Amino acid sequence: MGMRTHRKLMRLLSTILFLVLAVDAAQGYAAPKSTPPETQPRLNLADRSLFPPELYPGLELHSPDDLLLAGLAAQYPGRIVRTPPSQPPPPLRPRDVLKTTLPKGVEYIRFRTGTRENTPTPTARFLIVDLRYFATGADSLATCVRLCESLTGSTPQYSLVGDYPADKPKEAAAPPPKDNPARHIVVLVNHNTSGPIEALLADLQARGKIILVGTPTPGHTAIFAPLKNHAGWWRVTGEIQPATNPLSLVGTGAIPRMRVQVAPDVAMLAWQRVENGSDPRALLRDPFPAAREDTATERISDPILRRGHDILVALQVMGDNVAPPATPAPQPKKPSS
Repeated sequence: MGMRTHRKLMRLLSTILFLVLAVDAAQGYAAPKSTPPETQPRLNLADRSLFPPELYPGLELHSPDDLLLAGLAAQYPGRIVRTPPSQPPPPLRPRDVLKTTLPKGVEYIRFRTGTRENTPTPTARFLIVDLRYFATGADSLATCVRLCESLTGSTPQYSLVGDYPADKPKEAAAPPPKDNPARHIVVLVNHNTSGPIEALLADLQARGKIILVGTPTPGHTAIFAPLKNHAGWWRVTGEIQPATNPLSLVGTGAIPRMRVQVAPDVAMLAWQRVENGSDPRALLRDPFPAAREDTATERISDPILRRGHDILVALQVMGDNVAPPATPAPQPKKPSS
């Protein structure tokens, strides 16, 4: 074998060895060997070298299961809880339905409960539906669907995940008349608008059927059950989600397209004033009155209602500025011969 052939052979062997080592190294870097999770030793909470009592006081008072559940609660907020969400207390002197007309021809309907008997079908082009303090349970899904159908003429789309014991509606509401012009619907919501209605409103807003105005809803769209053998812990077993955007609303709620910052006590005060018999139109007044109006009663206003009314009035102005289609001029009749 000549020197030249020997050198070529050595160069080829060196190249092959380099490629083998490079592939080996790449595989070792991409998939480092690790101990499978099931064979990893569990942390010993009693190991003082890991968890000295001066740095972790009271750790011995917690069981491993409680610490595991606390970690799950932090990883899945609103799904593993100590106490399930409770329904808010009803406001003072609740009314089921209140219907009136606000300035500029805006129709106003206010609900706390909705049934086939007490849910009117509005006909106005510009409508405000007040669902603040509208709180129901999972067993009211059919009622909430009928309410949305009656108010908007559109059936909300939703999906049930897990074990959600809901009464599905058996029949849809009658569709709106075909000659009814396009309607603009504003729905007022806040932190007390809770239950399956949250998912239905989120779906209707995503499809452009309504505009939510107010503050985010609480996200009480799930069913909870106590954990067996773990007193004080509850877990989600099912929930309702909007079908248009199938994301969980647990703990986040429906987000209004037009958010209004308002203190809860101010919102409750305005609500109770109407429940006591005041005209909702009085709450549309300017929140910064003149100096002569120095009484607390005169200064009460409803920022969420004002914003919803302003939106519909603006839509009216925009509609008035749109020129209607031109109508052809009538042609003169030809004289009969």
